Amino acid sequence: TGGLAKDLLVEHLSESDLLTEPVQDLMTEQVVNIGPEDTLAKAASLMVRNRIHRLAVVDGSNHVLGVLSTMDILRVFSEGAPED
Repeated sequence: TGGLAKDLLVEHLSESDLLTEPVQDLMTEQVVNIGPEDTLAKAASLMVRNRIHRLAVVDGSNHVLGVLSTMDILRVFSEGAPED
């Protein structure tokens, strides 16, 4: 599960020198983004095509307004779904 993987990652990181690495050495430089007026369909398509789970939402000046995640999309769909 995700929790177990996260626990293993934290355990591994605490035993390595990675905790002192500058984030700029580890970050993704090619960020996929979307505009605030783009559709959910476009967002999902970009995520699938690029095999990513998050999109930066940027305005016309490329200022980051927020981040759209697959969990955000799932939350929208689950809000209208009947509970068991």
